[in-house]
Amino acid sequence: LLAVLAVLLPLAGTSQATADVWDDDAGLVFFGRGYSEPTQYADAFNALEGRQLTKIAGTSGHVCAIDENGEAVCWGDSGDGRHGTGARDYPPEGPAAVSTSGALAGKTLVDIDAGDAHTCAIDDQGQAYCWGSNEHGQLGRDVGRRSFVPVRVVQRKLDGAGFVDVTAGEDHTCAITGQGDAYCWGRNLAGQLGTGNRRDAVRPVRVKPGDVG
Repeated sequence: LLAVLAVLLPLAGTSQATADVWDDDAGLVFFGRGYSEPTQYADAFNALEGRQLTKIAGTSGHVCAIDENGEAVCWGDSGDGRHGTGARDYPPEGPAAVSTSGALAGKTLVDIDAGDAHTCAIDDQGQAYCWGSNEHGQLGRDVGRRSFVPVRVVQRKLDGAGFVDVTAGEDHTCAITGQGDAYCWGRNLAGQLGTGNRRDAVRPVRVKPGDVG
């Protein structure tokens, strides 16, 4: 039974409204703006219950962690899809489980990092996934300005190599392969992709080795 109904709020510039409904188990249900029926937000406010965290990373706005089963949980600022839950409006500020119904289905994450408005992680097979803002291609895939759920980073040009470590910056992401090669993608205004130019990249590009000696 639904216990509390939050106020309906009209969206700016539209007559459409969105609402939150909390049930008696503190689970969140939301509807409106892209959702044709009430959508349960299971364990939205107690997503850490029963989990043993093995890795954690944070920035000024949000924090994400991986548990012993290789699943991710995020909390803090949830704007632009930083939590990766699929919610577009009124997501919880408390810990929320990252969606495993899409790109992360059956995957075991081993590394994670939080950028300014996006998050990236790596699974045990070396595949990278990102979610959140994609204004400059920092998700490693051309999926528009943002993604509210994890998407696979395009890795076709890595010659079969997989990533073993990832770091997320303000508007860019970098990772290293098991062979020790560095790849970056996203904003490159200050040359942060290390490619020798200042062009943004929507998929991983290898950091220019340069001259040694």
